[in-house]
Amino acid sequence: MKIKTLLGMAMVFFTLVTVSGNSYADTKTRSVFNGKARMELPAEYQKMPDSKLKEAYSSSGRPKEAWYMTDRNTGAMITFSVFEMKGKKMAESNLRAVAEGMAEEFGSSPPTMREGKVNGRKVIWLELQKMSIKSSGKRASMMQLSEYRGSLLVTTLIVDNDKGDRHYSAGKRALKTLFY
Repeated sequence: MKIKTLLGMAMVFFTLVTVSGNSYADTKTRSVFNGKARMELPAEYQKMPDSKLKEAYSSSGRPKEAWYMTDRNTGAMITFSVFEMKGKKMAESNLRAVAEGMAEEFGSSPPTMREGKVNGRKVIWLELQKMSIKSSGKRASMMQLSEYRGSLLVTTLIVDNDKGDRHYSAGKRALKTLFY
């Protein structure tokens, strides 16, 4: 009798943890990148107002758009930045060389580089190791590089203080849904 009760309680607990532990079961298809693309984002994400973008970034390094969420001590953000290649157009065939150059900039802590496809387009992911940040937490980030109309599109995921990688995993899934 006691074993059945304990097993029953364990099953209820497991069900509650499984169902309520992942608030990212709900996603929404959002118009992102000033309406030029779509992405399946966790429902909690909201577009960052331009005034906040201007406060957070200098004009030279400011992304074109950002979507973010905060959940207690965790923050997650996906940004969209476009870079023109001086004197020439960006092509998918140049992505690897650009990614390798970017990876070299990280010096002794280079990112992990992987190639893949997102909605039929070649992409390169640069994933940075978790690092300590000022607020005594951890930061994880991933950049997705792709060609967009002859320019380099860098879609960046940044997650701070993520317990159990829940927000980071949801962000990585979102990156793989970018469509333009």
